[in-house]
Amino acid sequence: MALLTRAMPALLRHPGIPPLGRPVPPDRNLDDEALLESGSGWCNEQARVFIRLCQVMGIPARMIHLFGQNHTIAEFYAEDRWIMADTSYFFAVPGKDGTWLSAAACHDRGEGQRD
Repeated sequence: MALLTRAMPALLRHPGIPPLGRPVPPDRNLDDEALLESGSGWCNEQARVFIRLCQVMGIPARMIHLFGQNHTIAEFYAEDRWIMADTSYFFAVPGKDGTWLSAAACHDRGEGQRD
């Protein structure tokens, strides 16, 4: 969680979501190191860097594209479950019982959705 909520805002900010990163072209093709050096990235780039940092720390992680939202997030595996990580807004979603929810639980009429 510290990587998501503390490190990512300092490392790679979205150009259109507060806290704002600097403007970036929509068609760049940077590797992970260049993305980190730029300090700003689109949601898919933020998710990619988060996933790579998780993997470096030995944490399984994967990319999730939310088609209805046109937004890319990540999930990482901890506490015996996949946990959704929105790397543009820097948050995860706790369920009613306090455990972290997966993307599937938050979307597609999952347990994390409002009634």
